[in-house]
Amino acid sequence: MDDVLDYQDKPAGMPAFLKVLCILTFVGAGLYALIAIFNMINFQSSIAQLEASGEILSSANSPFGDMSGLIAATKKWGMVSYALGLVGSLLCLTGALLMWKLKKIGFYIYVVGQIIPFIGSFLMMGAASGSGDFMGTMATISLVFSIIFSVAFIVMYAFNLKHLK
Repeated sequence: MDDVLDYQDKPAGMPAFLKVLCILTFVGAGLYALIAIFNMINFQSSIAQLEASGEILSSANSPFGDMSGLIAATKKWGMVSYALGLVGSLLCLTGALLMWKLKKIGFYIYVVGQIIPFIGSFLMMGAASGSGDFMGTMATISLVFSIIFSVAFIVMYAFNLKHLK
């Protein structure tokens, strides 16, 4: 009879859903960290490319509008935005690693890591306001989808808080 009830004494392992979320975070946040590092290394050449694109588009009466606001915002806040993105992705990686080890503190670190990059995005968007209608609309759409995606992951992790200690 003791053998039959023995399975209840064993601690439950990591739920599959939490494992999938952590793996997706490892991949996504890892790639985001690499992209942020790449953008920081190539920052000056990116500015030069943006300026060249802005000149071409302004001379061609492009529907993209005036890119001078976007270029100025990128010069002013681009490096800060990339650095905040890197810090956020490293915090997300740390949080996911702790949640992988079933530590509840990992969730809170993950949430902070999800919020920090948006500070850079809002700084960039605020500084770029007044740039072309199309570019501003695309940046807003991108930001909205990023927020939805981040909130979805935070909610999915929150459903797993009961498994964390």
